Amino acid sequence: MKDVRPIIAQNLAFFRKEKGLTQAELAEKLNYSDKAVSRWEHGDTLPDINILYSLCEFYGITMDILLDDEMDKKEIVRQKNKQAIISKIMIMIMSGIAVFLAAVVVFVYLISTEGTYYWQIFVWAVPATTLFLMVSGRSVTNSVFKLVINSIFIWGTLTAIFIQLLPNNSWYIFLIGIPLQCVASIWFVLKKLK
Repeated sequence: MKDVRPIIAQNLAFFRKEKGLTQAELAEKLNYSDKAVSRWEHGDTLPDINILYSLCEFYGITMDILLDDEMDKKEIVRQKNKQAIISKIMIMIMSGIAVFLAAVVVFVYLISTEGTYYWQIFVWAVPATTLFLMVSGRSVTNSVFKLVINSIFIWGTLTAIFIQLLPNNSWYIFLIGIPLQCVASIWFVLKKLK
């Protein structure tokens, strides 16, 4: 019969390190001592089945992955990262949809109560959406994405101000966007050089 303790020990240590936790931090999350976690990871003892199940849930893996000594750990980490990216993208898309849904609600409300066709609200929704994308996408490391979002925010805000607040022929407001865009682009280049 195969001894699974060394396999489980190795996998527990791998997934804890992949999560960026120390033994003490993991022990605190599980309400165990760091000595217990150390014994698990050295193969001296095995956690009971309930703790193994909790660890699998915590790491986002299945029990068969925890028991597999020939698994491709890099592939599992890559799949988990891919799932995390998809979740972030979905949150950002939902944020954008929520802003435009709010704009539609306000637009319909103004039509039904005041008879006003305030179409400019959709122009204001563009910088508002990019603002939500900036907040919900803070953990996104893709600097091209950040540059595009910042650029849309700059020019969308200037367009909304131009349409809403300034008298005709006040196109000079767009001159403000040039240095702002330069700063955003230089910031992008500096981030790339790091």
